[in-house]
Amino acid sequence: MPFVEKVKSAFGRGEVNPDAQIAAAHAAGGSDRAGAVQANARRYEKLWEAYQNLGEIIQVRNQEIADANQRIRNIKDQHQQTLASLQSYHDQEVTQLNENLRKREEESDQAIYQARSDHRQEVDRLKQKHGTDRADLIQHHTEVVDRMKRQHEQETQSLDKNVRELKGALLKRDDGVYQAKVFTPSGIPNKPDDKIRSQFSEVQQIVDNLSRMSWKPDQSVWNGELLETISVRHGQRLVCKVILQDLIWYVLPEATDHLAIQDSPEPSSNESYNWPAPGIKAERWRYFTMKECREILPQKALSAYDRRGLLKTGFITSVESLATEMRSELSNVADFTDSHQQLVKSLSVEAATTWLDFETYRCRIMVRLTGSAISSAEEKVAQAKEGMLTFTRLPSVGRYGTVEGVELENFTTINGCGGETLTVP
Repeated sequence: MPFVEKVKSAFGRGEVNPDAQIAAAHAAGGSDRAGAVQANARRYEKLWEAYQNLGEIIQVRNQEIADANQRIRNIKDQHQQTLASLQSYHDQEVTQLNENLRKREEESDQAIYQARSDHRQEVDRLKQKHGTDRADLIQHHTEVVDRMKRQHEQETQSLDKNVRELKGALLKRDDGVYQAKVFTPSGIPNKPDDKIRSQFSEVQQIVDNLSRMSWKPDQSVWNGELLETISVRHGQRLVCKVILQDLIWYVLPEATDHLAIQDSPEPSSNESYNWPAPGIKAERWRYFTMKECREILPQKALSAYDRRGLLKTGFITSVESLATEMRSELSNVADFTDSHQQLVKSLSVEAATTWLDFETYRCRIMVRLTGSAISSAEEKVAQAKEGMLTFTRLPSVGRYGTVEGVELENFTTINGCGGETLTVP
C-alpha cells in the first residue's frame, strides 16, 4: 500500500494521535524514542494537510475539466452550425455555377452552329466564285492558246518553206559534189585490210590492258564459289580476265549503238545488219557528215556560229557517256583506280574515233561479238551454272564489199581478225 494511502487510512480510523504516541514512548523507553515518535507524528500531520489540500486541488481540476468539456461542446455545436451554413452556401454556389455553365454551353453551341453556318455559306460563295473565275481563266487561256497555235502554225509553215528551199538548194549542190567524188576513185577513202586490222588492234590493246584489273573479292555476281566451278579447265586468273574482256566488248555497242558493231551471228543478207541500204542519202551521210565530224575533232575551238560545233559536242557527249557506262560496269566486279580511269577514257576516245573512220571507208566494216549473245551479267551467271557459257575475248572484224566499195552484198572476215572466245567450264 502507498505511503499516502497508509496515512489517509490511519488518520481516517483515528489511529494516529501524536500526543498519545509521545507519552507512550516516554513511558516505554526514554527520551530518544519519544523524539523519534514525535518527529513521525509531525510528518503524519503534514501529510494529512497535504492530502486535504490535494482534495481541494482535485476538485478545482475536475471543475476546470468540466468547464473545458462544456466549452468543447459549445465549440462543436458552433462548428456544426458553421459547417451546415458553409455547406448550404456551397450547395447554392454549385447550383449557381452549374446553371451558369449550362447557359454558357448553350451560348457556345449556338455560336458554333452559327459559325459553321457562316463557314458553309462562305465556302459555297467561294466555290461559286472560284468556278466562275476558273471558267473565265480557261476561256481566256483557250483563246490565248488558239491564237498562239495559229501564230505558231503560220511561223512553222513559213520556216518549213524556207527550210525546204534551203535544203533543196543544198542537196542540189551536194548531189553534184557527191556524184563527182563517188565516181572519182581519189575522192573516197580506200583502206586495205592491213590498215583496218592495224587500226582496230589499237582498240584491242587498250581492252587487253584494261582487263588486267584486280578482281574484286567481295562482289556478288561472279562470287568465289562460281569462279572455282567454271575455272577448272582454264584457271581462275584467265577466266577473270576473259570475263572483263567480254564485259568491255559488250558495253561498247550498247553505249555507242550508232556504230557498226553487231552482236549476232554472221547475217545471210544485207537486211540482217544495221548498215543502211546504199544510196545517195546514206553515202552522203558516210562520206560528208562523218568525214566532217572526223575533221573537226582535232580543232581546239570552233566559232559559236559554226554549225559543225554541234557535231563535236555530240561526239564529246557520246565519249563521256561511254566512259561513264564503262566505269560503272567495271567497278562492279573489279577494283577501279585512277590509272584505270585514264585507260577507260583512252578506250572511249579511241573506239569512237576508230568507228568514225570505219564509217567513211568504201567498204562497210562490221565488228562482231563472237561469244554468247547474252549481255546481262545475271543471265550469264545463270547460264554458267546450268551449262556451258562462251565469252568474247576478241571480236571478229569483217567487211561488206571489197576495199574498192563494190559487191556490198558479200561479207568477208579480215585476215587475222577472226576473233577469239573462251568456253567455260
